[in-house]
Amino acid sequence: MSPCRTPTNYYLGRETLVMYETILAPTDGSGGAENAVERAIELATLFNADLHLLYVADSEQFSADKPEAEIETMLDDLEDEGQRIVADLEAQAYDSSVGYVETRVDRGPPHQKILEYVDEHGIELVVLGTHGESGYEAVHLGHIAHEVARRLDEPLLLI
Repeated sequence: MSPCRTPTNYYLGRETLVMYETILAPTDGSGGAENAVERAIELATLFNADLHLLYVADSEQFSADKPEAEIETMLDDLEDEGQRIVADLEAQAYDSSVGYVETRVDRGPPHQKILEYVDEHGIELVVLGTHGESGYEAVHLGHIAHEVARRLDEPLLLI
């Protein structure tokens, strides 16, 4: 990982206002992730920051006993869903006056892809939902948030 980036600090009397220039909001399309993205949009608007939206098709969620072609088809379907999700969120961000939005749909272990994205794009703040979909996915995304929190050098806001 790259060294932690330092956000810009502005001093207002005795108060310090931290300004972030790049914010990442990973999403899985769940209600918890949607709440986190809404907060990220608010922060990007407040700080006039670039907003990055990332959807990761989780390649680890399928059992190894499924045929590879079937897994590929399911991952392709997840990527298609991810494209729709980030396109909708991108429109929502622009409607909220975010100046710049970048989107990506990727495939792999979500916590690993989030950390790679942070390093590749100089992200200064990650806004992440702590619970995703219900059932297994809720526990799993909680695991993703935990893994990101353990490995991330940059500030992390958990929603």
